[in-house]
Amino acid sequence: MTLKTCMACAITGLSFVTTAVLAQSAPSQAQGAFAKEAYEIARNMNGLADYCQRKGYIQPGSVEDARKLLPMVESMSPDKSGGDAAEAYGIKGYVLDGTRPPVQLAESELSESEWCQQAAEGWRHWAAQLAR
Repeated sequence: MTLKTCMACAITGLSFVTTAVLAQSAPSQAQGAFAKEAYEIARNMNGLADYCQRKGYIQPGSVEDARKLLPMVESMSPDKSGGDAAEAYGIKGYVLDGTRPPVQLAESELSESEWCQQAAEGWRHWAAQLAR
């Protein structure tokens, strides 16, 4: 796993969640699968935020920023059956992006601290965009 690949997982996840929120006019069957995946990624990001804070890499405000994405995805009425497992992966330091097996932060070329700080910046950015 390269540095860019692991950060790409998080960025892809954030982009996917935001796109899912904005694409609510998709056909219902496709929307259902899209919403489920977006929900699982958002829950994984919440778990990762908890992981990063527990390790002391980010501040509580960053966790709050990560959590701001979830209500937007929940507004699409996703299948929530995989949410608990996705968040549990995040709490253990694994990134999900919906296209590959979970990737452990420790396998990244970035240190966990660097990854968490970059993710926190991404969460801050997306939370600010959603607040507009």
